[in-house]
Amino acid sequence: MGNNPLPAEEISVPIFIKFPTTDNKTSFGFYYEPKNSNFTKLNSSAFPLIINIHDGPTCQAQKYLDLQIQYFTTRGFAFFDLDFRGSTGYGKKYRKSLYGS
Repeated sequence: MGNNPLPAEEISVPIFIKFPTTDNKTSFGFYYEPKNSNFTKLNSSAFPLIINIHDGPTCQAQKYLDLQIQYFTTRGFAFFDLDFRGSTGYGKKYRKSLYGS
């Protein structure tokens, strides 16, 4: 990216994802798909994925323009910002679900 501004059409906007866990509970996060007009996807049906685990446990992935995330998505990587159990923003039960672990 250097001194060149990031073109608006190449900004990856986060998609809120809710998914089941192995113990029939739910976890959350934000998915950013790769965006680059010069990028050509390989034969595989999936993009390489970076999973970010924030500090915590009582923190939360935020939905904002993060240039570190954009760095990877403009280079062909998908990015998932995980809100694991104990993260804030999903209620007291979710936040306290790490107790005893």
